Amino acid sequence: MAQDAKLSSQFNVSLPPSNTSVGGKASLQPKRTSLSEKEIEAIMCLWFN
Repeated sequence: MAQDAKLSSQFNVSLPPSNTSVGGKASLQPKRTSLSEKEIEAIMCLWFN
């Protein structure tokens, strides 16, 4: 639990509670797709500029 808080503060994002079951069935969730190299480059440019 403390490690979650440490990671959350390190990256400035909030983590969902570990005991939550909100969100519905996985089959109803949108499919995840991998990022293209172009998308990764765009994100990296925004992060480091």
